[in-house]
Amino acid sequence: MIQVIQIFKKHASVQESYYTPEFRSEFHKWNTHERSSCGYKKDEKFVLHIGLERLYSSKKEGLLIIQDAVPYFQSEEIKALTKNVTEKKISPWVLEEQLSNNHTNGQISSFFSIPLEKCFFDIFTLEQSESGILELSLNCQENTDEIGEPIRKNQKLSELKKGIPVRICLNGKSEYADLELAGGKKRRYTELDYIIEYLGEVSSFEFTDWDNASIDKEIPSEFYKTIDLREEL
Repeated sequence: MIQVIQIFKKHASVQESYYTPEFRSEFHKWNTHERSSCGYKKDEKFVLHIGLERLYSSKKEGLLIIQDAVPYFQSEEIKALTKNVTEKKISPWVLEEQLSNNHTNGQISSFFSIPLEKCFFDIFTLEQSESGILELSLNCQENTDEIGEPIRKNQKLSELKKGIPVRICLNGKSEYADLELAGGKKRRYTELDYIIEYLGEVSSFEFTDWDNASIDKEIPSEFYKTIDLREEL
């Protein structure tokens, strides 16, 4: 059998001037649904786009992780960045690089073989206990570039139980080189918000075209636990 974990991820990285209480409040509000073409569970099968058939068709046992990353853009920052690039005739790739900080690819899936010892995904590790329970831990010390400071200790977060999602929130700050200031640096603040749910097992994959692989997924609003690791920065 194939075990399936669904992750919804929000990520934002903004300059200090935009890191306000209003921004943080708005960022952590989730929509009720999100359009996704990553794949979805249908009865005892998991539906994927036909382009993944060669990669997954032979898989009969293991762990499948599907991550839908919800891009976040701060309209005020986009306007300021665009104005700055235009007025100062800076190369357009600078703007693209800045915007890419808040636009995470939503088409992510990973497959791990069973028996599952320890696997790494995004900023997490997953292990399976002797009784078969999936245990989720935070892998901060190897993801300092993604999270920033303060550097937190690696820690166990939660067991994953079928149909009972958990939510993890954390933040960080980092410094980056400012191309407008010779040798100067600016501070950037990061917010991360994850909803993680163990969907259970499926017996096989079903492959289909883009239209049928894309659906509106319901984003959970009630959680087994919310783990808030945000700190005053």
